[in-house]
Amino acid sequence: MAEWISIEERLPNKADWYLVYAENQRPFVAYFKGKTFPLNNHYHKITHWMCLPEPPRTPKERGGEK
Repeated sequence: MAEWISIEERLPNKADWYLVYAENQRPFVAYFKGKTFPLNNHYHKITHWMCLPEPPRTPKERGGEK
């Protein structure tokens, strides 16, 4: 399982969607534009991020018959 990474420790390496945690809020998905999370402002104080998990695989992708 992925670990939360503090934005003070480091930021993502590439522009993409990430799971983020903001103070006093539930985790949500936000886009990282390469230098910042645009939603990181006075309302959404993003403190941590992590990569999104891989999407679920279909039975066919898992080697099943369906």
